[in-house]
Order: sequence, then C-alpha cells, then structure tokens
Amino acid sequence: MFVRGFWLILSVAVIFFVGWGIAEFLERKDADVKATLAVDAFNVLNEVNYSSFIGNLSSPFFGQAVASQPPRRLQFSFRLKF
Repeated sequence: MFVRGFWLILSVAVIFFVGWGIAEFLERKDADVKATLAVDAFNVLNEVNYSSFIGNLSSPFFGQAVASQPPRRLQFSFRLKF
C-alpha cells in the first residue's frame, strides 16, 4: 500500500493602490489605502490523502484506510488597509 499524504497549496494575491491614477501610482508606492484580493487553493491536484487506518491485527480490514482529508478547497479573501 502506498500513501502519499501530499498537498499542493497555491496562493495568488493582487494588491491595488486605491485613490490614485497611474501617474501617481508610479511615483508613490506607499499609498495610504491598499486593497488586497487573494485566492488560496488547498489540495490543488485533488489527490486522496488517507488519514486514519485500521490498526487491529485481528481485523480483516487491518491496514486499510477508514478516513481521508478533505477534497480540494478554495479560499477567497479581500483585505482593505488604510
């Protein structure tokens, strides 16, 4: 039996500077108001990750998995810093 237990986690974030146009954005990087939009993905490959096994030697199901980690999850977030 081969068990991986591997999760691929990705995170992407975009930062917006609020309140200025393009010219002001190029001159001023430390804006007073920043908005961050982010997406996090857990278990991107959607692989089954077993978490609990039968450990009783007399059981006919010895060594078999009875539970697994959750499937792929996406998390969206928005942050406003002022």
